[in-house]
Amino acid sequence: MWDETAKKKFFYFLRIYLTFFVAIALALGLYFVGGAAWRDWQRARDITDLQAALKEYFLAFKEFPTFAGTLTGQDLVNQALRREGLLGQTAADSRTSDQKGYRYSSAGTDYRLEFCLETNFFAVGRKGCNNQILVAQ
Repeated sequence: MWDETAKKKFFYFLRIYLTFFVAIALALGLYFVGGAAWRDWQRARDITDLQAALKEYFLAFKEFPTFAGTLTGQDLVNQALRREGLLGQTAADSRTSDQKGYRYSSAGTDYRLEFCLETNFFAVGRKGCNNQILVAQ
């Protein structure tokens, strides 16, 4: 069906196409893994884990940890949640150079969690620093 020249040309162009495709796939993968979407995925996971830990804390103590400020990992909220075994990793956004972090405030019966995102990829919020979660019991 195909002569030798046609086969060589076909496989030559196929190699070029596959090389180009692999290069583009690698470039996109590195962008998303090392870029804003990856950092936002980690933030979304942090926020979800933090909410679950706060819910368990409330069920156990009938109040949320009392604190107002940025969650640094050494704050009272992280300490209380880790002490009770409810949070495995530190809830602190250290993935940006501007260090806006996660901001938490609670007087015990409710809490407000504020955070920034770099993209619109995730359901926990929108791009920018106007994201907040309010929970009242």
